[in-house]
Amino acid sequence: MARRAAQLSLYDLKPEGLLVVPAERKAVPDELLRCDSARPEAGWFDIDDTVPPGRIAQVSAELGLSVSEVCSRFHDLGLAVDAAGLPDHPTPEIAEVLRDLCEESSWLYRDRPLSPLQILKAAAVLYRGPVEILQMYQRLEFHTPEVFPLDASVDDTDLFENKWADGSVDRCPPAPIPYMLILLAAAHRPLPEVISRLEDYGYHVPLRAPSDPSDLDELLLDPHGPCSWWEVGTDDEMPFAHLLVAAQRTFCAPYTLVERFDAYGVPVSCRDLPQGLSLTAAMRLLEPEHSSDEGHLSKESPVSLEVLIERARRMGVPIAQVVEWLTQLGIPVPDVGRVLHDALARVPRP
Repeated sequence: MARRAAQLSLYDLKPEGLLVVPAERKAVPDELLRCDSARPEAGWFDIDDTVPPGRIAQVSAELGLSVSEVCSRFHDLGLAVDAAGLPDHPTPEIAEVLRDLCEESSWLYRDRPLSPLQILKAAAVLYRGPVEILQMYQRLEFHTPEVFPLDASVDDTDLFENKWADGSVDRCPPAPIPYMLILLAAAHRPLPEVISRLEDYGYHVPLRAPSDPSDLDELLLDPHGPCSWWEVGTDDEMPFAHLLVAAQRTFCAPYTLVERFDAYGVPVSCRDLPQGLSLTAAMRLLEPEHSSDEGHLSKESPVSLEVLIERARRMGVPIAQVVEWLTQLGIPVPDVGRVLHDALARVPRP
């Protein structure tokens, strides 16, 4: 309450932060402290926040004030502002283009370059060409992608976002791309074209699509096929565990799938079974604990201490051996020492 009172200029805070006394100032409308007047759920600015250019443009357009007048009002509230690149009287269109259309927050900030997805979405919202939107952001002094195709189209949005994929790619190269997103985009255009188009935007995609895909290729490159691509990005190795499950489902030897992935240009976490682990034992290690559980252990599986203990009991080996095997198979495993430390810290003490 004291912080809000200080923001409203209704009170002055003593250095101790405890005693408040009335200030001889006119109260400033509370609405100005909203992060976004069109979205009440966005909340309020904190005293340490910097007002982003989009909010400044929004207030300017709504109140008919110049940017300098709006900034002066925010300064009176003790808030820093970022008005770089804004014209003196921004249009509502400028406020709209400064929204974070990838929905991490209401407004764009300058802490990182704009992603191609943000530019394509802004082009769709404003019915403008993507290159025109790119130039608008440049005039507003935002960091834009170093590589951006002159023939960019809003139709390319599906390269970076898909409702069936886990999230979207709201980052510039050299950020990785989830392979699931790439393979899902291939439902609407050929896979080689998807890869080529992503490279037009500056992304590095190691995957090389087969020129004459076999039936096995079609299965392995199917985003809903026997080989899981979940949580595998263009900077990752394909977990050998995923290939073991795919080999069982396609009635192929694991080394056959390793050779296919060599041809795809996608590295695999290991090329053969870890020492001391047979194929039968590996599948037992990866199988779900209960028949009602979903699927085998994979890169997206949460591997808890409980899971490690159960697998160690199942395999008749120490937990350290289970950790070593899973790691070689490409399954992320937490630091067991840290997990034990955190668990013991939660145990009540007398």
